[in-house]
Amino acid sequence: MGVVGAALRGFGKALAKKGDGKRITRVPIAKNLTTKRNIQDKVVKAVDEGTRKGLGGATPTPHLKQSMSKSKRVESKKLKDYSYKYDEIVSKKKK
Repeated sequence: MGVVGAALRGFGKALAKKGDGKRITRVPIAKNLTTKRNIQDKVVKAVDEGTRKGLGGATPTPHLKQSMSKSKRVESKKLKDYSYKYDEIVSKKKK
């Protein structure tokens, strides 16, 4: 489940409680959301800095921008998967 999906997990429950479906009083925040967000921010920053240094001030082409975006998604997903696995192992160990 992605960061946004995890954050909005309780969205349907909040709507069901209200009845009219127009007002949402509170959407519960998923656990470790800040950790996952920090991972994504660090990956984006690293890819942007690496590309800037590699280009040496030149303007990136649309193809390169698309490639950067894809690498940001792929790498942040890998790192977040490691984080989810770590959280799972820690929770199993506590039991």
